Amino acid sequence: MKFIDTNVIIRVLTNDEPHQSRIAKSEIKKCRAGEIFVSESVLTELFFVLGTHKEYLMSRHDICDALADLLVGQEFVISEKSQEALSIAKRHSRLDFTDCTLLAQSNFNKNHLLTLDKDLLKVLK
Repeated sequence: MKFIDTNVIIRVLTNDEPHQSRIAKSEIKKCRAGEIFVSESVLTELFFVLGTHKEYLMSRHDICDALADLLVGQEFVISEKSQEALSIAKRHSRLDFTDCTLLAQSNFNKNHLLTLDKDLLKVLK
């Protein structure tokens, strides 16, 4: 199993640094099915970087679609909780991805989520 870093995924999705993008894509193509693990922390950082840095400024919907297209590759593995967080992120654009992961964890474990966040409270009702 290989863990993938955020910057590798950013290079693949944006092609903003063509030389590094070629290397990233080449390394991914060398991997077998289920060999690359995408962690929750990497997904969280991706949403932050792609959604807030001026060189990208991707919408939540565009980030979700780009990740869905990438993660369809058989090389990639993400946890069920992260899959649920991505699904929540696509449905609830007002929530930041950290809140989506909290909600996914709460749903996954059937636990109550304690929050004062108004947008998150709307989703919980």
